[in-house]
Amino acid sequence: GNQELITMIECICTDRTSLPPTYIFKGKNLQSSWIDSDPINANYAVSPSGWTDNELGVYWIEKMFDQETQDEADDARLLTLDGQTSHVSFEFGWYAREHSIDLLCLPLHSTAFLQPEDVVIFSLLAQVCTILLGMWTRLLISSIQGVYTICRLYARAQVQVFVPQLIQKAFEATGIFPFN
Repeated sequence: GNQELITMIECICTDRTSLPPTYIFKGKNLQSSWIDSDPINANYAVSPSGWTDNELGVYWIEKMFDQETQDEADDARLLTLDGQTSHVSFEFGWYAREHSIDLLCLPLHSTAFLQPEDVVIFSLLAQVCTILLGMWTRLLISSIQGVYTICRLYARAQVQVFVPQLIQKAFEATGIFPFN
């Protein structure tokens, strides 16, 4: 009955790794209980709508993408995005340019065919999340009790799906890496 929007930002890399997810909650303040003892070291943020926006986009590219990938990169990095204006702003592009991050913005409504996560990862993630939620509601309680529970169940699903073999398969399926 009480549904809340939680946006997850996920990023996979051609070295067959993934970055910790970023959860975006609708609200003004984070509750420490959401973050405490997070098993996958996710990043947490809030926005008035629960969706990503320009400010969170810049925060994500600085604090998550750049910091998590700069040690692995020999030179420039490529970040493939869906191109939504709420994700890419002038500040986002400027930050990318100044930090040797090349941006590839896919045409709108094409991610189902071109974005590796959409092609392989997310359908499997949805299946595992559905199984875990079903087990949780049947075995433990009759309903999901808050953000903490959702984040912990998502974390269990995420570590099962974001594995090197599936990440590699995702890039191969789109022809991005190795380039086809």
